[in-house]
Amino acid sequence: HTVGTITSAGLAASSAKVVPAGTVLVAMYGSIGKLGIAGTEMATNQAIACARPISSVDPKYLFYWLLGQRPTLLAAGKGGTQANISQSILKPWPIPVPPLEEQRRIVAILDDHLSRLDAADAILQKSSVRLRGLGEAIMRSELLGTTNVGERHSPELSAVGTNDAVLADLPPGWRWTRLGELADVVGGVTKDSKRQSDPSFVEVPYLRVANVQRGRLDLSKISTIRVPPAKAAALRLLPGDVLLNEGGDRDKLGRGWVWDGQIPDCIHQNHVFRAR
Repeated sequence: HTVGTITSAGLAASSAKVVPAGTVLVAMYGSIGKLGIAGTEMATNQAIACARPISSVDPKYLFYWLLGQRPTLLAAGKGGTQANISQSILKPWPIPVPPLEEQRRIVAILDDHLSRLDAADAILQKSSVRLRGLGEAIMRSELLGTTNVGERHSPELSAVGTNDAVLADLPPGWRWTRLGELADVVGGVTKDSKRQSDPSFVEVPYLRVANVQRGRLDLSKISTIRVPPAKAAALRLLPGDVLLNEGGDRDKLGRGWVWDGQIPDCIHQNHVFRAR
């Protein structure tokens, strides 16, 4: 699916070119080797190589072969900050060419297998969502003491001007309270690009929203930031700190886990709250 259009005047005044339906499209810059097949006549820019198969080559066969070659295409990419491939690399690329009927047989097999994989993946995704929902329901049930036998009392919680929704009844001896009464809740550091070169600042690792997942921490990529020494000390994470994402996209809202002190002197950014 395209997300933009171009007028005839714009086409005439640019380096864009029109390709017919069935053309195999290969990204040459940035996302090297990303592929597609034009479903209709369309225009492309100079970042896309257009392969119009001859009559003895099925477009989908060519698409599937190049798709399988993508790791090698990526390895062939050249450049500094943005790798790229050129037509001089693509044109001599070796491709096995069976008879046209054999190509179509191979395409039919691949289409069938991939559709089955897509269906299986969809089932797994639905099962994962249901499993997560079940886990959250069990956790909520235990945290609210609903498995406790006996009378329950109505919730009592002083109003502070927030929307508390509907609070569940609790077993005897339990009570509702507010997070701020149980923990010291602190926001993190805001990056100030203009002051990153301040010689009095110290460089420390810090957690971003991407590091704080739902029920786990992803520490595969840790950024660093330069902050005043006092700020580094005040925001230094300690084992047992509960981390919560501020928000943004719905899947990020409230996402969190417990810090175990995996990285010394680590702090957190302003979109990640720390509850100690």
